[in-house]
Amino acid sequence: MCPNVKLSWLYQHYSGESVEAIRKMVIARFQISYPLSSKTLASGSQSPEPAPKPQNPWIQGRFLTQNSGPSDPSVTSASLNSIETYLAPNVESVAGYGGPVQYWSGKLDRSPRLARMALDYLTAPATSVDAERAFSAGRLTINHLQHNMSSETFGAKMAVGSWYGTPLLPDLSDVAAIVRENM
Repeated sequence: MCPNVKLSWLYQHYSGESVEAIRKMVIARFQISYPLSSKTLASGSQSPEPAPKPQNPWIQGRFLTQNSGPSDPSVTSASLNSIETYLAPNVESVAGYGGPVQYWSGKLDRSPRLARMALDYLTAPATSVDAERAFSAGRLTINHLQHNMSSETFGAKMAVGSWYGTPLLPDLSDVAAIVRENM
């Protein structure tokens, strides 16, 4: 959801057919997760409450097989709040805004659905624990007889194990100091 890149990076690295499939998936996700409410269509402004999500439309494949444009004739494809309009090839620099998050924060009033999707994806928290390592080492950390360990303790144990030996926690004394401080 970076307006200065959009689909151009994908076109440089993947086939047009693959990019079109990705484009359809993005449109489907937008229509499912950020649907237009009936109030939005009637008044032309975004309602603070989202409309109910359709029953399993992704699994049923309806969004991937239908036209990518909106089905309601009162909504035009040139709408500022349209994912199709956003995915058009023209790009816009975000440098003047201070980056993509600030860009989309400024668009919340004019393009609320689109800005909300962008902010949801751009501000999703990252993890510092390698997922593959956490899952493979997790079974070795707790056997089937150790069921009393809390999820917080398990998460902390996996994080410290992942960080140990890196510049974040280079020495065992650093880990011991953290444990002492929190006991």
